Amino acid sequence: MNPVLKARAQRVTSFRGTPIVWVKIEPTDEAFLLLGLDEAGRSISDTWHLTLSEAQRQAHLQFGVDEAGWVEEPPPGQSA
Repeated sequence: MNPVLKARAQRVTSFRGTPIVWVKIEPTDEAFLLLGLDEAGRSISDTWHLTLSEAQRQAHLQFGVDEAGWVEEPPPGQSA
């Protein structure tokens, strides 16, 4: 299974007045969710993408995240 990826937004935007400062890509059974997160890590926006590269491309366009900005997030219960 694909890992969960997380990056700091290089171009901070907002959703309903709340700044999106983190971006996360979570794999699902059939696609990838691109999540916009607030400073505390709460999901405040999401978009659906068929492939990981599409999700990363959208993150680059919308939030300025480049390929080197992504890090794998450890599975729940494991520390980084």
